[in-house]
Amino acid sequence: MVYYEDIQLEDTVFIKRTTSRFEPHDMHIHDMLEICVILENESRYMFNDKSYLAKPGDVFMCRPFEAHWIYSLDANLPCTYILIYFSPSVIRGIPGGHSLLAPFYITQSLPAQLKANSPYAKAIYESSLQALLVMEQQQQNVWKTKQFLHFMNILVYLYEYVMEQLDLSSSPIIEDGLIQSIGYLVSHMASSMDMNEVIAISGLGKTLFYRRFKQLTQLTPNQFLNKLRLQIAVHALMQTHTPIIQIAMEAGYDSLSTFNKQFLAHYKMSPRSYRVLKGF
Repeated sequence: MVYYEDIQLEDTVFIKRTTSRFEPHDMHIHDMLEICVILENESRYMFNDKSYLAKPGDVFMCRPFEAHWIYSLDANLPCTYILIYFSPSVIRGIPGGHSLLAPFYITQSLPAQLKANSPYAKAIYESSLQALLVMEQQQQNVWKTKQFLHFMNILVYLYEYVMEQLDLSSSPIIEDGLIQSIGYLVSHMASSMDMNEVIAISGLGKTLFYRRFKQLTQLTPNQFLNKLRLQIAVHALMQTHTPIIQIAMEAGYDSLSTFNKQFLAHYKMSPRSYRVLKGF
């Protein structure tokens, strides 16, 4: 069984220390990007049909709407880990920041696990601990700024790791142009989109582009773009009192009716009902 978990973030980034259960349980999905850093004791981490033995120091990347769960292997040795949730809107206003989200959208052919002996996993582990420590202490007014800087370091390390792992010259699916086109979609998610321009950036023919894109992301370009826009809109609905029509426009929808239709199809309720349900 897979269930949808509606995660509400007070900020665009949420970091916490948590403990996994002992017994296996249902997988869940959500629309946030997620990083998990194992702190203590071993656990089993499942991603769709793939199973990983998670050890202290390991790092896991979870893409939006990817079914997953984690559980401890020993009831007397619960697995503790750092969980980082964040929205794609976190990179707004950061020059070139959209490229830092690429690892979460182009890793279909890579394992979700960065093993503890990797220098990148070690760097992410240390930055995650620092971000968690800053949050737990909150001794200065600038703690959120310090935490965000550690978080940005984590994204940079993940990006460098994934780019190192991808052999762009020999992969039949992950061409450099395809990565650039995904980066373009992420960075222009709230703008009117000409898909022919996106295809031109990829350097591929139209038919090959659509096939490669679907192989890599499990989505069509329009589905991919719509999910990004919905993530932006949901965050605004939960965290602001911005009028819904303005949220729709700022998320990249050309009309309120289109936004309402897409939102209803995904969340099974209108944006207004969703906002009321969340207390806004």
